[in-house]
Formats: sequence, structure tokens, C-alpha cells
Amino acid sequence: MQESQDISSYRESSVFLRYIKHNIKKILIVSLCCSIIGILISYILPHTYSSTVMVLPVEQKNGGSGIASLLSGNLPSGLGGIMGANESKNSFLSPELLLSRTLSEMIEKQGNLKKYDQYLSIPDKDKISELRKSLSIDTRRSGIVLLEANWSTGFFPSYQDKEQSSLLASIIANQAAYGIDIISKNKSTSTAKRARVFIDKIMAENKASLDSHYLALQQFQKQNNSTK
Repeated sequence: MQESQDISSYRESSVFLRYIKHNIKKILIVSLCCSIIGILISYILPHTYSSTVMVLPVEQKNGGSGIASLLSGNLPSGLGGIMGANESKNSFLSPELLLSRTLSEMIEKQGNLKKYDQYLSIPDKDKISELRKSLSIDTRRSGIVLLEANWSTGFFPSYQDKEQSSLLASIIANQAAYGIDIISKNKSTSTAKRARVFIDKIMAENKASLDSHYLALQQFQKQNNSTK
């Protein structure tokens, strides 16, 4: 049985080798054509370059969280959620932030994108939308946030086009991370100011209420001759 299997395997190998030998020219021609087509496609189709940066969440300061938790039940709609101690550390990295015009304008200005031909070739009305489309975000459960920027060349890209696309992807990713950091810090400052204004208002109202009650107490004591 084993001998018959060996003979059968040998025959199949011989047939395969004979087929290769008789069709070697066709095989070489097909392989060469596929290689040429692959090379032509690589020179014709656009190339897309990606750049990824890691964005760490802003650590929330705990100062004032005690009074925030005490007052959160009395805060107006929206402000209570802002001051809540359980606010997610990644909340500032929302998709809305990536789509914001403010961030796109910061990327354009800080990265000096208007000096690059590929960016200048985009109509002015489409520049901001192209920046928005180039960005994507991946928030991991571990708390690590990956920010990715993609930029593509046009058809028939030259070596300079590929270099510039790669550079633009890198610049956009890094400037987006920088812009998010600035916006989140401004947001924290604005939140602190609003919280301070609200707390001052509550304290002023309480002081006015205490003064009113104190005057009423004095009037009552005076009318009833109960002062000591």
C-alpha cells in the first residue's frame, strides 16, 4: 500500500514538472506582465500616508472637588456635569472637538500649511473640511488615545509629492495634539471661572439672606423689648 502511494505521488510530481517545463515561457510572460502592471499602478494611483500620535488625557485637579460635589445638586443644568467629580478624563477628546473649526484653524496656522503646494491646491472653501476628514481618533479602554492623520497624494505622484504628503500627515497629527492640549486647558480655565462666578453668587445670596434675617431679628427684639 505504501509503495503504491509513493508511485502515485511520483507520477503526480512528474506530470507537474513536465507541465512547468512545457509552459515555462507562458509562466514567465504572465509573471512579467503582472510585475509591470503592479509597478505602473504604484506610479499611477495616489499614495496615502498616515501619522499617529499618542494623546494622554489631562489630569483633572482635585482641588475644589469637595465643594463641587456638595453644590452639584443645586447647580444649573450643564454646570453640574462640568464640575462633577466623575467627569471622564477623555471627555475633551470627543469627535466633536476633532470636527471643530477652531482646531482646524489652529492646525492650519500653527503648522503653516499654506506654504505647501498640496494644501494650497485645495480650494479655500474646502480646506477646513479636508483637515477634518484627515483626522481620526481611537480611544482605548486603557485610557490611551491615538490620534491619526492621513494625507494622500494625487494621481501620478512624484517623489516630491510623496515626501510632502508624508510631511503633511506628520504635521497635522502633531499640531492636532498640540491644539487639543491648548483647547482642553482653555476649557479647564473657563470651567474654573464659571464655577467661581457661581460660587460667589451663591455666597452673596446667602450673605444677603443672613443679613435680612439678622435685621428681622433685631426688629423683633426691639419691638418686644427682648434685647439684653
